[in-house]
Amino acid sequence: MNASDLEFQRATEIVNSSYGKFLAYRGDHITNGIKARGEFHESRLTPITARLTERHGLIPRTLVDIGAHIGTNILYAHNSSLFQKFIAIEPCPTTFKILHHNTVKHLNPDQITLHNAAVGSHDGLIELELNGNGNTGDTRVRNPSAPNGLDNEHARQTVEVPIHKPGKFLSNINEMETLFCIDAQGSEGLIAEGFQMDNIKPNFIIIEFWPYALDRLGCKGQFMNFLYDFDFYDVNTLQPLRLSQIQACGAKSHSEQMDILLVRRRTNKHFPRQHSSNPDKSNRVRRPGRSANEASSHPLTRGQNRRGLF
Repeated sequence: MNASDLEFQRATEIVNSSYGKFLAYRGDHITNGIKARGEFHESRLTPITARLTERHGLIPRTLVDIGAHIGTNILYAHNSSLFQKFIAIEPCPTTFKILHHNTVKHLNPDQITLHNAAVGSHDGLIELELNGNGNTGDTRVRNPSAPNGLDNEHARQTVEVPIHKPGKFLSNINEMETLFCIDAQGSEGLIAEGFQMDNIKPNFIIIEFWPYALDRLGCKGQFMNFLYDFDFYDVNTLQPLRLSQIQACGAKSHSEQMDILLVRRRTNKHFPRQHSSNPDKSNRVRRPGRSANEASSHPLTRGQNRRGLF
């Protein structure tokens, strides 16, 4: 066993969850949550998938996990027979090694496709910030022009990884058969822009909203624009959310974040459009225009010939 393998072995452990045993980071925030509760929050996939299937026309065949970490969503969904095919995308090389180990061990090769890369609105290389404080799920695409932040991000170790627009990984996706899970620590706005650039139109998405991280990466506007075509729901209660509830996230603390279930409006056959029917116009998501200069001003893609999000 070489030094790298020995270090990897020391940094990991086998954990028992409500949906099986798998490899995880030793002493990590997510690992500790699984030890305490038997899961992190993977079981919400069951009622969400059922609701989307019954009321919104989802045909549950493929789960796409962007920011898959060590594969807990994939393992839970597979063990629960919620989906047949899986696409897992994880940028951190060490985390990807655990993801690969877990999925290869528990899934058949024809069920899972793995990609070690970040997803965004351009193709190239980026610096990925690593969290050295016991939360390996908090890896973030670095904005080279952002000042040091409240989490002392400039002190973080970084690793260079490839980044690609989503079309690189999602060719021949059937949007009515696919549920997306997106947890990218602030890159969600860039991913949303990448969807538009590659003409990918997900119908069903569980997505993280973290205003602080989106602002640091300069893509909060892209994220809010992305909401225009969706109705949004609380991931735990499955009750409709108002835009004002989403906008209030982050007011208490820079670390405040929320997960949102997005359902593209044209798939909503059984519910009224909560925004278009709401007399309070402040709770509607409007689609603002963007100039050519604004569309090409992001520090990660500046100088490239790109079109705007809308």
